[in-house]
Order: sequence, then structure tokens, then C-alpha cells
Amino acid sequence: EFRRVLFRSRAFGKYELGDLIGDGGFGVVYSCLDTQTGTERAIKIIRGDKVHDDEVRQRFFREMKALKMVHYDGIIQLYEDNFDSEDTRPAFIMDLAERNLENHFRLASEEMEGSPRRPSLPPAEAAAIFLCILEAVEALHNNSLKIIHRDVNPKNILRLPSGEWVLADFSLAKFIHSSPVTTGFVSGSGPGFVTEGYSAPEQYRDFSRTDERADIYSLGILLWELFSEAWPPRRESALMLPQLLEPVCQKATAWEPETRHQSVAELREEFQRRSEEHTSEL
Repeated sequence: EFRRVLFRSRAFGKYELGDLIGDGGFGVVYSCLDTQTGTERAIKIIRGDKVHDDEVRQRFFREMKALKMVHYDGIIQLYEDNFDSEDTRPAFIMDLAERNLENHFRLASEEMEGSPRRPSLPPAEAAAIFLCILEAVEALHNNSLKIIHRDVNPKNILRLPSGEWVLADFSLAKFIHSSPVTTGFVSGSGPGFVTEGYSAPEQYRDFSRTDERADIYSLGILLWELFSEAWPPRRESALMLPQLLEPVCQKATAWEPETRHQSVAELREEFQRRSEEHTSEL
């Protein structure tokens, strides 16, 4: 229904909707065209079946708030929103991506068909993507009002037409020092809001009390995903990472938050130091 309304009236008075490119638990994403400039963008709209769900509405508005607060090259950019004027069907305009990292891996898989090894990216490309996302998460944590992403995974890492990689989907973001809004329901992948395989153990135990170390855990899994030759699921006994990266991954993904890297800066510095010391291995 909302899509038909948008087609008739044009979103924000100027955007024509295109194809459906994403459908998540909270919102749907369409490509759209700015009829005034000819620029292609993406528009995210709250799901029609979630319009009256207070929890989802809170998270949708929180995502808009987070994107309005942070301006960083490695974070998807918000261009327009109806945060202050629209109460029934909130929406916002953002960058249109070519693909996400999960699909990027799939393309690598097609190119390596028949190989006994797991498809992987060239080491230099993998390192560049990892550093880009590390720095994006670090910018969130260093924001004047600290933001915890809580859902860093390949589906939320997008490649723009420029070739730049950005972190997206802030629907699970948490502002430190703000009042947490969470529920205790069980989702399809576990208690609370989690992405299985990427969410830190404490997100299953008490999602509302997670801090920046939950993002560090997810970054550790991302490191494994980018550099390992092992097939999922990840096993501690056979990480199959370059030797220099194994201790980085093991520390970042430690079960207890206290034994992980305590900041993204610490994780980034260790990754860069080991990479520089063993450039030939990467």
C-alpha cells in the first residue's frame, strides 16, 4: 500500500521507487531515483506489518538518529528523512549499494568453482575491507554519544558504485548513556536480536547490557570470514588463518568480554602491527 502511495506522490516529493533490494525484520529497502538530479539512491521504509509495533518503531527512528549523528566515509550516508514530520510511515534516503559483502563472497565462489578451498578474497582486498570496517566501528564508538552497532556482519557491509565499503543497517544500534529499549522475546536465531555466528555470547544472555566489546567480537568473526580458508561454522581448533592473524582472532572472539581487546583501536593496532611485520604472508 505504501509503495503505491509513493509511486503516486513520489517519496519526499521527488523520488521514484524502483526495485525491492532488501527485506529485513524491521524495514524494506527499494532503489529510487531523484527526479530532480537523476541520482540513484536507496530508500528504507518501515515494514507495513511493523508500523504499530512500538519496539520496531523505536528502533527504526533510532537508526535514523544514528545515521544523522555520524558522518564518516566508512558509514553509509543518510541524505533525507521524515523523522520530524512523519509518524505513520517513517522512511529515509541513503546511498545505493552495488552489493553486500555476503554477495561479494558469492561472486568469489563462482569464480573458484571446482576448487577444494573455500573461496577467499585477495589478501590485500580483504585487509582493506577489514580496516575500513574497523575504522567505521571505531568512529561510532568515539562519537560524542557513543554508538554500539550490535550487528556487524557481511550482510550489513555494502560496496558502493565507487568501490568504497561502508557499514550499514543501524536498526540494532545502542546509544551509550541513553535508556535502552529492548524486549525479551525469542527470535528465529536466538534470544533477543542476534545474527547467529556473528553476535557475541552476551547478546544472547542480556542484549540490553552489551557494550562496545560485542562489536569487537563481531569484528573478530569478520576477520576470520575474510582471511580463513576453513568452511563455516568456525571452529577454534581449526581456524585456518594466516599464523600471524590467529591470535588476533582468538582474542577478539574470546567468550568473556573482559578477555577480548578492550577497544577497537587496540584491535586495529594489533592487526596493523602484525600485518606490517609479516607483509609477505598476507
